[in-house]
Amino acid sequence: MALKNKRKLIFLSILIVVLSIGIAFALIKPNPEGGGVSATSPTNAPSNSRSQGGGVGDGILYVYTDAHRTMEAPTNPAEIYLVLYGRLYYFRITGITEYGKGEKIHIWAHYQDSDHLIGDYIVGSDRTIDFDWTIPTLPYNTEITYKYGKNLTGPNPSWHFAKRTTQGVGLTLVIPQAPFGVLGATSAVVAAYGIKALTSKKRPFHK
Repeated sequence: MALKNKRKLIFLSILIVVLSIGIAFALIKPNPEGGGVSATSPTNAPSNSRSQGGGVGDGILYVYTDAHRTMEAPTNPAEIYLVLYGRLYYFRITGITEYGKGEKIHIWAHYQDSDHLIGDYIVGSDRTIDFDWTIPTLPYNTEITYKYGKNLTGPNPSWHFAKRTTQGVGLTLVIPQAPFGVLGATSAVVAAYGIKALTSKKRPFHK
């Protein structure tokens, strides 16, 4: 009987440790939709401190995971594309009315209060520009807006924000519908087994 009680105590101790780790992980894991970063609506973008831009333009941003541009990247409820750091994505800005067919314009990525030139592109006959870009490694949940136009410092409006943005995420151990992720799900399995074993008439480790 003493050996049986000792085994139960050991098993309960292990169970408590696993559950504690699972709960701690759930409490500190960043929220992929919140994360303390305010979300920008699909049709709005942050104002620029230099006031040189024309605000949100007519161009709509689309982000794809394949070179043929047939599979869109996932989005959150605010229609912000969720992208992985360090991965190459395939972009399209369509519906550009501010610049004519055959006109060369620039595309910039704006993040952390800085602008980064992606490249120069020709507006197509369908008012569309396609470009590829690798998402840089940034702090979790950093939102990136995209600008298109002639010059960042030219006469107003010299550039416009594309409608829709991207938000960087990292690979996380998350199981859909499992609030605590993989570790939490594992904890739940262990807990269920522990309850079953402790309430069973048979000893858990009895052969």
